Amino acid sequence: MGDWEKNVNAQRSERRFPYLVELAFAHYQFETIHPFNDGNGRLGRALVNLAPVKDEELRYPVCNLSEWVQAHRGEYYDRLLEVSTKNAWEDWTRFFCAAIGEQAQADLARAERVEQLYIAYCGKITGRRKSSVVRRLVDHIFERRVISTQQAADAMGVSYTAAQRHIADLVKLEILAPLDDAKYAKLYIAQGVLDAIRGDGEE
Repeated sequence: MGDWEKNVNAQRSERRFPYLVELAFAHYQFETIHPFNDGNGRLGRALVNLAPVKDEELRYPVCNLSEWVQAHRGEYYDRLLEVSTKNAWEDWTRFFCAAIGEQAQADLARAERVEQLYIAYCGKITGRRKSSVVRRLVDHIFERRVISTQQAADAMGVSYTAAQRHIADLVKLEILAPLDDAKYAKLYIAQGVLDAIRGDGEE
C-alpha cells in the first residue's frame, strides 16, 4: 500500500502515461492489493471519483463509476482477473477508459435533464407572490429531494405556517407531492427531480 500511495500521489511530471491510463492502473492495483476485509470495491470506485479532483483534472467529483460497474459487473471482474492471469493490461485499460467515457456521457445527460427541470420549475414560480422566497425552496429540493415542513421553513427563512403555504403552492404546481398520508410531520418528495437524476421516462 505504501508503494501504491506513492504512485497515486506522484506529481504530473512523474507520470509516464496519459492520466486515464494511470488511473486504470491505480484502480486495478488497489483492487488486487485488496487491503481491507470488506468494502474494497466501493472504496476503489470512490478513488476513481475523487482522484481526478485531487489531481486537478476535474473540479468536482462527478464521475461515479459504480453505476456503470453495476451494469457491467461480470465483464468488470473478468477484465480485472485477466490482468492477473493473462497480463491483459491493454484490454483492461481500454475497458476502463471506455467505462469512464460512457459514464461521463451518462452524467452529462443527467446534468442536462436536471438543469432543464430546474429552469422549468423556476418558470412555474416566476411572478408568483414571494417568488424569490419560493425559489430558495426550489433550490433546496434539488439538493434534498425529500423535505419536511420544518426543513422547508428553515431553507426559506420563514415561519412554519408560511412554509406550509409555500409547500401547498408547489404541490399544486406538481413540483412536490406528499410522501405519506400523515397529518403531522409530513414529508414531501420532489419526484420529478428523482426521475431526472435516474433518467426515468427516458427512451
